[in-house]
Amino acid sequence: MAFLSDHEMATLWDVVSARRVEAERIAAASRPADNFSTDYMEISGAWTWVPAGCLDSAQSWPALASKQAIVDRSAWLNEAPGRGRCRIDAAGELKAGQPPLKRAVQLLGAAFEAWSSFAASVQWSETCVVLFPPEGVEGDAWLDAVMNQWPDALDVHSVVVASASVEDWFDQCLSNASGVQGLLLLSIDSRLSSRGRATVCAGHVSGECITALHLQRVESGPAEAAGGWRLYPAQRTEHESRDLQLQTDTSDIARVVQSLEEVSGICAVQMMGVVTDGATTDRRLTQLTTFMTTSLEPHPPIERMVGVAALAGGVGHTATLLTQLAVAYLLAIERAEGAVLVLDRYRGDVTAVWLLAR
Repeated sequence: MAFLSDHEMATLWDVVSARRVEAERIAAASRPADNFSTDYMEISGAWTWVPAGCLDSAQSWPALASKQAIVDRSAWLNEAPGRGRCRIDAAGELKAGQPPLKRAVQLLGAAFEAWSSFAASVQWSETCVVLFPPEGVEGDAWLDAVMNQWPDALDVHSVVVASASVEDWFDQCLSNASGVQGLLLLSIDSRLSSRGRATVCAGHVSGECITALHLQRVESGPAEAAGGWRLYPAQRTEHESRDLQLQTDTSDIARVVQSLEEVSGICAVQMMGVVTDGATTDRRLTQLTTFMTTSLEPHPPIERMVGVAALAGGVGHTATLLTQLAVAYLLAIERAEGAVLVLDRYRGDVTAVWLLAR
């Protein structure tokens, strides 16, 4: 019977120990944690592709505030005067009356080809992908389409379809201190189909966008110890319709921002700007510019206000909000610290504000 020398035994023990440590690390990564903060998540990356361009790195406020998508007013669109479309040209040929699912699949394929740098930054095996389906596409159909195209190289932990609005999804997720640590919210939407054009808000061109927002749950503890860009879910207030308010009434925005200050410890003077959906009707613009002039950093509002509609055109509420959050992150990381407000005034009688802070 052969016996191993002391040196060979030590070497074998080192190999066994190393494998055990690696197995425990992998098991710990896949095991749901149960001590996550229920107040906020961190954004660790964002990528968005809109007709105005592909945004995948830090953005400056003045440059992005002045950026506009090119509008096409082709006759076949049969749209009302003053409207048109803006599209992601690299996503493939677009035909009149194309179904929403077909265009969404085109956009998805283009995303997989274009987001290599962003994808390389994600630990896919430790990340749950959360799909927010395009307008006019059923959740199961969208899940099937995504899984059929999903690259083999991206060995993702899991893929699920969100069954709630963005705001409700965040609330549900943060209500539970356990779960997967890494989350990637993926939204694709296009209103360039005949069905989509009928739902575009007055004054907006039809648009489309692709957005990926990479989130991390963080362990419960002092926010100061987190270190990353913290995303606090929306604080909201219901109020009388804005068309009954004064043009310069800022009470609703101020009330919600004050709630965020109390939750986050961030003061309004630290907030470097606001990302909106881009709508300017219904007193949205005048009320916001009044608030920014009196309460935020001493910069002209036109340089510190970015509207998604100018970049992407008119898309669904879900896609608009997720793109706002992604754009807010890309604007925030230009600085080492500060805060950005994300304003959601989709309804005339509700004001909701998110906060990204560090």
